Amino acid sequence: MAVITAVSRPAPRALGRPTLVIVLAFVAVNLLMLWATVPGANYREGADAQSWYEPAVALYKYGAFVELDDPSKAETYRGPIFPLFGAAMMKLAGKADPMPIVYGQIALLLLAGLMFRRMAEEWCPGWGDLGLALFLFNPNALATAHLIQSDTVFLIVTAASFWTMLRYIQRGHDWRLSVATGALLGLACLVRPTPQFLLLALPVILPILVAASGTRRGLGRAFLSGLGGVVAAGIIILPWMLHVHAAGGGFDITPPDIKYRFVWDHIQIMDAQANGISQWDAGKKLEGPGGVVDRYIASQGPAWNALTRDQQYEKLVEFGYKTLLSYPPATIARALAQSVGQFLLGGGAGNYLNLFGIDAQKLSTVWMTETTGRPLETLRRAFAGAPVAMIAIGAVTYLFVLVMRVAGAVGLVMTGVRGQWPLVVLMIGVIVYYSLVHVFAGSARYRLVIEPALLLLAVIGLRDMAGWLHRRRTEPT
Repeated sequence: MAVITAVSRPAPRALGRPTLVIVLAFVAVNLLMLWATVPGANYREGADAQSWYEPAVALYKYGAFVELDDPSKAETYRGPIFPLFGAAMMKLAGKADPMPIVYGQIALLLLAGLMFRRMAEEWCPGWGDLGLALFLFNPNALATAHLIQSDTVFLIVTAASFWTMLRYIQRGHDWRLSVATGALLGLACLVRPTPQFLLLALPVILPILVAASGTRRGLGRAFLSGLGGVVAAGIIILPWMLHVHAAGGGFDITPPDIKYRFVWDHIQIMDAQANGISQWDAGKKLEGPGGVVDRYIASQGPAWNALTRDQQYEKLVEFGYKTLLSYPPATIARALAQSVGQFLLGGGAGNYLNLFGIDAQKLSTVWMTETTGRPLETLRRAFAGAPVAMIAIGAVTYLFVLVMRVAGAVGLVMTGVRGQWPLVVLMIGVIVYYSLVHVFAGSARYRLVIEPALLLLAVIGLRDMAGWLHRRRTEPT
């Protein structure tokens, strides 16, 4: 089968009146949301907002990646891209404040939506404006843009890398697109390190996409161009790695303390699953006074105090991996399945409740204090006796997700039926990778990175279902 190209397709529809109407509606909805948001909620309710916001403020104030409270110490906990973005927004506003970042994130979401419109037009000519509307008014993306966290910045870079991969399989496997993909994934790693394994696998992924097009020619070139992508990413990442190394964090893009947090958050989820307790109770058992971490530190004796802070965290990370792998395989599988379910089907309603101050504390408290392993029962208890607004928001967010997943499943099947195997392989690979890379901590906000892939499949599915309906109505009986 020949390489999929865009040559035989109708030309993508240019921006027109429908696009303008959607953009104006997007602006109006965001203005309404900003008006309805509880003062301070954009920062207060962001996921780990302080750890993202303070490096941006420090960069704005001191012009360097240093700790806000102690400019003599290098800041390494978060990658440099979000602080750069945040500091730039503050510079434009002339003050250190969270809201310029929120305004910038809304603008980035609009830019990502226009990018997605082009993707949809290239694969489904005439359906780009529907794709734009689905993308911009996706409840998960819309609320996330109003919170101080890195997901929207991460989205714009990963969406661009996804687009270059789509064009790679459309346009004759141009090596320049593979290098661009690597460079963009390198930038994405400097927002969050999540894509690092996908980046390193480029020399394998690209030949697979070439083979999926039905030809063996060009496999070697695909491998080399994948290596070129990795090299391009390495050039981009290297200065930050040197910064982390100079600060004593090792030759890596993330220091040991953030690795510690990642590992022990997963252990907390796993322990809750294994013992039928809440995540809060598991957290106290593991990291509270006299807990598992304290006992491990005590077992190291006087040698522990001779270690540097980073060496201590490295030890705790190593101990964490051993602890994580000590749980029964059945428990690990159950926790992983629940995580993937939350990742793909989570509605993101909690963000709206937090922003608008609608009994949000109840939802988060029940989620963390309920026995882990019963997500449906937890949701039932969280929404029991809830105000109408809370139930309505939850219903809309979950309905959107369910409709998009069904349409996406149809789109994936029909893409295979048409023999567009490179697209099938790319979609499945991206979705599976990001579904599993978060291990046991899957959630709706982490799904934002693959919304372009999921929604493109949904647009394809909706187009095909509309075609079926049209044929049923027009075919003679």
